[in-house]
Amino acid sequence: MLSDKHSFASKAAKVEAQGITPPGYVPPQDEKPITIGGTDWWHILGLEPYGCPLRLWFEKRGVEPDVPQEVTKPMQRGLWLEDVAAKYFSKVTRIKVRRRKVKRRKGMPEWLGGHIDRHIVATESTDGPGILEIKTMGEWAYRRFQREGMTLGYVAQLQHYMLLTGWRWGMLAILEPSRWELYVGYAKADPELQKQMLSQAEMFVEQVEKGLRPTRVTNNPDHSACKACPYRRRCWGELLDAERSENGMEAEEDNSPQLVKAIEEYIAARDAKQEADALLEEAKRNLQELLGKREVVKTPVGIVEWRWSAPPKRFDVKAFKADHPELFEKYVREFEESRSRRLKVIL
Repeated sequence: MLSDKHSFASKAAKVEAQGITPPGYVPPQDEKPITIGGTDWWHILGLEPYGCPLRLWFEKRGVEPDVPQEVTKPMQRGLWLEDVAAKYFSKVTRIKVRRRKVKRRKGMPEWLGGHIDRHIVATESTDGPGILEIKTMGEWAYRRFQREGMTLGYVAQLQHYMLLTGWRWGMLAILEPSRWELYVGYAKADPELQKQMLSQAEMFVEQVEKGLRPTRVTNNPDHSACKACPYRRRCWGELLDAERSENGMEAEEDNSPQLVKAIEEYIAARDAKQEADALLEEAKRNLQELLGKREVVKTPVGIVEWRWSAPPKRFDVKAFKADHPELFEKYVREFEESRSRRLKVIL
């Protein structure tokens, strides 16, 4: 087991006193004790799409992010709708919940912490009190969750709070407010999984204490975890600085908040479109499977057509150039007025 004293200062002092500078060592930048919370497991386990141990390591070391981090609108939505989701959960399930501060049970390491969203009140039919973890999601994230189900990140978060309290079961409630849908999931305490989690967290805490950088989740700076990481530039350093646009032009420096916000909004809109396109393709495939070989089907909500189209006809430019090179060169033109500027954001 790790020492109960998890002060950055004490550990750093020992390292410096011994004259040891381990590879990848970064001096701590604050004096806060280490705390591992429920949401940290996405990073400790390196889970898709945004989890990375190195990102969490920077955060726990108190390293300043590349740009100041603000409370986002989805975060605000989650905070404001937590009470609404809790009431909706109780109405749908007829399970009584209440707010409650919980203490770390005896025998658990001091770095194990966190706050439960709600305490599920024990009844004669339950195995003692339970944990209720509440989330709110936008439509696209909710649809993805429906496809994937309660993945390891959510399971680990519930197991974390069971470890913290000693309670033996928990539930996950996810509210999608635009369609007013509620997902409810259930999980029992898994001693074997909890044991593995404690072991992995102990190794991570030790890395934070000693200033030893954990392995990055990917070697690709375009990975989703890296694109969304507030420590992206610190992590990749000169590799990103050396990156240039396709035409070799030097990038002009502009750190204005307005431009940063515009880029963030563009990225958010682009990602939402990609999510929507993926959902549309999935819905189309599902509809096509149900249609089978039928080309026209009438339903109470409308008529569905899935017809074969005529084979397309295209001019074979390559073949024409090979057969008539002189004619091709005579009539091929570049039209300056038809040029367009392509917008590309390199993160």
